Amino acid sequence: MRTEAVGIAEIDSVNESLNRTATRLGDLVDRERAFSADASHQLRTPLTGLRLQLEAALDAPGTDLRAAIGGALTTTDQLQATIDEILALARQTPSVHDPVDVDEVLDSIRERWHSALAAKGKPLRLAVIGAPRPRVDATALNQMLDVLIDNADRHGAGAIGLTVRALDDAVAIDVSDEGAPLTADPAALFGKVSGNDAGHGFGLALARRLAESQGGRLGLSSPDPPTFTVLLPAAGPDMVRMG
Repeated sequence: MRTEAVGIAEIDSVNESLNRTATRLGDLVDRERAFSADASHQLRTPLTGLRLQLEAALDAPGTDLRAAIGGALTTTDQLQATIDEILALARQTPSVHDPVDVDEVLDSIRERWHSALAAKGKPLRLAVIGAPRPRVDATALNQMLDVLIDNADRHGAGAIGLTVRALDDAVAIDVSDEGAPLTADPAALFGKVSGNDAGHGFGLALARRLAESQGGRLGLSSPDPPTFTVLLPAAGPDMVRMG
């Protein structure tokens, strides 16, 4: 609800001030809602992993409980870091970012995902083509890649590939799997869903929003094999504008 101008300078000045305050409060509420939804989605997988880790330690005779507790504490630290990262993104204002180190990003991806995927018989194949230098917030990049890998794990099959490519004026990141071809409407893949989040829906919607917040875009680049591609601004003399 916004107040309207009535043609009296003093009243209109107050109305304008109230409208600015209402806008700021509305933005704050939207960010808090986004944080709650994003945190819920991003914490689902690591919380499941933590539960399985503890259950396995209880069920296996002779388990080194000290080691199991140490592993659980490490996972808990990762959960806390994820919460901090999502909260930082929710509060973030648009800014120009420094280029991220692609090797560091891939090392982080490997550390978070290799063991979990290997346990399911799904190889994680990472590749770099050219010398890509994306200009992006590292936290946002890690979160969107986690979403895409989780999506490939949950809905795909076989090996999961992540390739970072240097283009003329941008950086492309492809995340693929060896599952069945996607036949759904590409636009529907990015629609938020309710209930138990059984489809691609919410995760891809979150990843697309993160990409757009960084001046990039995310889309389905190939239905067979299923491949999602993030395009991000590349480091250079001028910021690349993704249209």
